[in-house]
Amino acid sequence: MCGLCLPHCPTYAVSQHEGESPRGRISLVKAFLEDQLDPSPALNTHLQSCTTCLKCQQVCPAKVDFESIIDAGRSAYRKHLPAIPRLLQTLLIHGLSNRIGQTLIKTSLPLARRLNRSGYSAFSQLARLAASIPKAKKIAPIKTSVPPSDRSVLLFQGCSGRIMDQRTLDSAQLLIRAIGYKPRLSVASDCCSALARHAGLPDYAKQQQQQLRQHWATLPCRDVVSIASGCGNQLDQLDRAGLKHWDIQQWLLAQDEFKTLKPRALNKKVLLHIPCSLHANPAAVAAMYQLLAKIPQLDLHEFNDNLHCCGAGGVQLLTPETSNQALAQRKAQTIAAAEADLVLSANVGCSSQLRMALSAQDQQVEIMHPIELLARQLS
Repeated sequence: MCGLCLPHCPTYAVSQHEGESPRGRISLVKAFLEDQLDPSPALNTHLQSCTTCLKCQQVCPAKVDFESIIDAGRSAYRKHLPAIPRLLQTLLIHGLSNRIGQTLIKTSLPLARRLNRSGYSAFSQLARLAASIPKAKKIAPIKTSVPPSDRSVLLFQGCSGRIMDQRTLDSAQLLIRAIGYKPRLSVASDCCSALARHAGLPDYAKQQQQQLRQHWATLPCRDVVSIASGCGNQLDQLDRAGLKHWDIQQWLLAQDEFKTLKPRALNKKVLLHIPCSLHANPAAVAAMYQLLAKIPQLDLHEFNDNLHCCGAGGVQLLTPETSNQALAQRKAQTIAAAEADLVLSANVGCSSQLRMALSAQDQQVEIMHPIELLARQLS
């Protein structure tokens, strides 16, 4: 309760409201669980607006487990949410983690976008999801030999990969093949469980983790690579049935064959966004810089706005509060001021949030994963 975390909290930085700070949220959760505070829209806003960036947890001198506190508060409050929004969020989270649900969501996104424009607010979550997905853009293949079957690696696509990040998945498979390995895509039901946890569904999150362990225990390969830093951060905390987890960029750099790849030069100004989920993993951040350094003439810059978070963490990409929207708007203003040609981010949630913020300000700047840029310069 010392408040040393306040300067590091992104939602407090844009609101200057104690209820939007880690200390304030801990007090609210404590009072609510002790029946000293009634459920209210204001309480729900403060609980939901937290992006779970965990910067407060990283700097806390008392090592308070803030993530468990905010997740418990959301779970306890969930039964007080209006029935229809609660049901729609549950269906969306469950649907994202199975192939049938993913197919239904993909086919319903254009309809949801049109209905939302017509004033049907119940479809707002699906409509935001639709607006955040980039248009498909094919990447030419790299000429490689067929890798032997015993040189394989599991590529974790996550619950949202097939829907929201197909371009990054394609780029990852292309690069894995380029260095002589065979990519094995994880099954559609594989989910890191972070979305369910932060939405207040702990039992479903535990079920997803159990399914993940059971599936991975049957696999012949021993390495699993992830493309989204949010998923990767969660996978690092789970029992992986003997598999070693890598961020895709770290795994590529660890392979001797990767050193032989010669990407084409690119003389463009690129703005690099470091997701919150990588702030506790300096080795992954260093790997991202090393990977991009392979592209000659790249003019690389990092965001310098003193706001490490874009506002998309937790479930805020789907149901943003005022603080989250303010964070996204500031990021879009930073991009405009930098006059960047490209924006790179290693997390699908951040990319989607930045894409929507730029669109709202009528800015046309392409956003992609660093490995997609590398794949483009090789293909």
